[in-house]
Amino acid sequence: MYTIETIQDAIVAALQGKAELAAACRKIDPYHGAVDDIIEEAGRGKDILIAQVPAIYVLYGGSRFPGMLTTSSYDDNQTYTIVTIAKDLRGRAAGKAGIYPLIELEKEVLIHNNLGLQIQPLFPVSIAPIWLSKVVSIYGFDVGTFFDIQK
Repeated sequence: MYTIETIQDAIVAALQGKAELAAACRKIDPYHGAVDDIIEEAGRGKDILIAQVPAIYVLYGGSRFPGMLTTSSYDDNQTYTIVTIAKDLRGRAAGKAGIYPLIELEKEVLIHNNLGLQIQPLFPVSIAPIWLSKVVSIYGFDVGTFFDIQK
Protein backbone atom coordinates (compact mmCIF):
# COMPACT_ATOMS: atom_id res chain seq x y z
CA MET A 1 0.00 0.00 0.00
CA TYR A 2 1.22 3.48 -0.87
CA THR A 3 0.33 6.79 0.73
CA ILE A 4 -1.13 9.64 -1.30
CA GLU A 5 2.06 11.60 -0.69
CA THR A 6 4.24 8.77 -2.03
CA ILE A 7 2.40 8.66 -5.35
CA GLN A 8 2.08 12.45 -5.57
CA ASP A 9 5.83 12.85 -4.95
CA ALA A 10 6.61 10.15 -7.55
CA ILE A 11 4.52 12.01 -10.15
CA VAL A 12 6.29 15.28 -9.31
CA ALA A 13 9.69 13.56 -9.60
CA ALA A 14 8.78 12.02 -12.97
CA LEU A 15 7.73 15.42 -14.33
CA GLN A 16 10.83 17.13 -12.89
CA GLY A 17 12.95 14.43 -14.53
CA LYS A 18 11.79 15.41 -18.03
CA ALA A 19 14.44 17.89 -19.19
CA GLU A 20 12.09 19.86 -21.45
CA LEU A 21 9.56 20.36 -18.63
CA ALA A 22 12.23 21.26 -16.08
CA ALA A 23 13.72 23.84 -18.46
CA ALA A 24 10.34 25.36 -19.40
CA CYS A 25 8.70 25.60 -15.96
CA ARG A 26 9.51 27.85 -13.04
CA LYS A 27 7.96 25.29 -10.68
CA ILE A 28 6.97 21.64 -10.72
CA ASP A 29 5.66 20.91 -7.23
CA PRO A 30 2.89 19.29 -5.18
CA TYR A 31 -0.16 21.55 -5.02
CA HIS A 32 -0.51 23.69 -1.89
CA GLY A 33 -2.95 26.44 -2.93
CA ALA A 34 -0.66 28.04 -5.50
CA VAL A 35 -3.41 28.42 -8.10
CA ASP A 36 -5.46 30.61 -5.74
CA ASP A 37 -2.43 32.83 -5.22
CA ILE A 38 -1.75 33.02 -8.96
CA ILE A 39 -5.36 33.94 -9.79
CA GLU A 40 -5.34 36.59 -7.07
CA GLU A 41 -2.07 38.02 -8.37
CA ALA A 42 -3.41 38.01 -11.94
CA GLY A 43 -5.83 40.69 -10.80
CA ARG A 44 -3.06 42.79 -9.24
CA GLY A 45 -0.67 42.96 -12.12
CA LYS A 46 0.62 41.05 -15.06
CA ASP A 47 4.31 41.42 -14.17
CA ILE A 48 3.92 39.72 -10.78
CA LEU A 49 2.09 36.82 -12.38
CA ILE A 50 4.40 36.28 -15.34
CA ALA A 51 7.34 35.80 -12.95
CA GLN A 52 5.63 32.61 -11.65
CA VAL A 53 4.59 30.84 -14.86
CA PRO A 54 4.76 28.43 -16.56
CA ALA A 55 4.24 26.14 -13.61
CA ILE A 56 2.98 22.62 -12.94
CA TYR A 57 1.38 21.46 -9.70
CA VAL A 58 0.25 17.93 -8.78
CA LEU A 59 -2.96 17.54 -6.79
CA TYR A 60 -4.53 14.39 -5.32
CA GLY A 61 -8.01 14.25 -6.79
CA GLY A 62 -9.51 11.50 -4.65
CA SER A 63 -10.10 7.76 -4.52
CA ARG A 64 -12.87 5.35 -5.37
CA PHE A 65 -13.19 1.93 -3.76
CA PRO A 66 -15.26 -0.15 -6.19
CA GLY A 67 -15.72 -3.11 -3.91
CA MET A 68 -14.01 -5.81 -1.99
CA LEU A 69 -11.89 -8.25 -3.95
CA THR A 70 -11.87 -10.59 -0.98
CA THR A 71 -12.71 -10.17 2.67
CA SER A 72 -9.21 -8.82 3.27
CA SER A 73 -8.38 -6.76 0.15
CA TYR A 74 -9.83 -4.10 -2.13
CA ASP A 75 -8.72 -1.74 -4.91
CA ASP A 76 -7.85 1.88 -4.23
CA ASN A 77 -8.59 3.71 -7.53
CA GLN A 78 -6.80 7.05 -7.23
CA THR A 79 -6.92 10.14 -9.43
CA TYR A 80 -4.31 12.90 -9.57
CA THR A 81 -4.69 16.23 -11.36
CA ILE A 82 -1.71 17.78 -13.07
CA VAL A 83 -2.44 21.54 -12.96
CA THR A 84 -0.60 23.36 -15.75
CA ILE A 85 -0.38 27.16 -15.74
CA ALA A 86 1.01 29.29 -18.56
CA LYS A 87 0.43 32.65 -20.19
CA ASP A 88 -0.06 31.31 -23.70
CA LEU A 89 -2.01 28.27 -24.89
CA ARG A 90 0.18 27.42 -27.88
CA GLY A 91 3.52 28.95 -26.91
CA ARG A 92 3.75 31.15 -29.99
CA ALA A 93 5.66 33.92 -28.27
CA ALA A 94 9.40 33.51 -28.69
CA GLY A 95 10.92 31.66 -25.77
CA LYS A 96 7.58 31.09 -24.01
CA ALA A 97 6.21 27.66 -23.17
CA GLY A 98 2.54 27.20 -23.96
CA ILE A 99 0.07 24.98 -22.14
CA TYR A 100 -0.58 22.65 -25.07
CA PRO A 101 3.07 21.64 -25.58
CA LEU A 102 3.50 21.24 -21.80
CA ILE A 103 0.48 18.93 -21.59
CA GLU A 104 1.84 16.85 -24.48
CA LEU A 105 5.11 16.42 -22.55
CA GLU A 106 3.18 15.53 -19.37
CA LYS A 107 1.25 12.86 -21.30
CA GLU A 108 4.52 11.47 -22.68
CA VAL A 109 6.02 11.22 -19.18
CA LEU A 110 3.02 9.89 -17.25
CA ILE A 111 0.85 7.65 -19.43
CA HIS A 112 1.81 3.95 -19.02
CA ASN A 113 4.26 4.87 -16.22
CA ASN A 114 4.05 3.01 -12.89
CA LEU A 115 6.54 5.49 -11.37
CA GLY A 116 8.73 2.62 -10.16
CA LEU A 117 5.99 1.58 -7.72
CA GLN A 118 3.87 -1.55 -7.54
CA ILE A 119 0.78 0.21 -8.90
CA GLN A 120 -1.06 -0.06 -12.18
CA PRO A 121 0.56 2.26 -14.73
CA LEU A 122 -0.95 5.73 -14.89
CA PHE A 123 -3.72 6.15 -17.46
CA PRO A 124 -5.31 9.34 -18.81
CA VAL A 125 -8.74 10.27 -17.44
CA SER A 126 -9.38 13.77 -18.85
CA ILE A 127 -7.89 17.11 -19.85
CA ALA A 128 -9.94 20.28 -19.39
CA PRO A 129 -9.54 24.01 -18.82
CA ILE A 130 -9.84 25.14 -15.20
CA TRP A 131 -9.52 28.91 -15.67
CA LEU A 132 -8.85 31.07 -18.72
CA SER A 133 -8.10 34.80 -18.89
CA LYS A 134 -6.15 37.27 -21.01
CA VAL A 135 -3.29 37.04 -18.53
CA VAL A 136 -3.02 33.33 -17.74
CA SER A 137 -4.58 29.96 -18.58
CA ILE A 138 -4.88 26.95 -16.29
CA TYR A 139 -5.60 23.40 -17.42
CA GLY A 140 -6.10 20.17 -15.50
CA PHE A 141 -4.84 16.80 -16.75
CA ASP A 142 -6.33 13.97 -14.68
CA VAL A 143 -4.49 10.65 -14.48
CA GLY A 144 -5.54 7.55 -12.63
CA THR A 145 -4.01 4.45 -11.12
CA PHE A 146 -5.11 1.69 -8.82
CA PHE A 147 -3.57 -0.88 -6.53
CA ASP A 148 -4.69 -3.59 -4.18
CA ILE A 149 -4.90 -2.80 -0.48
CA GLN A 150 -4.69 -5.76 1.85
CA LYS A 151 -5.27 -6.01 5.60
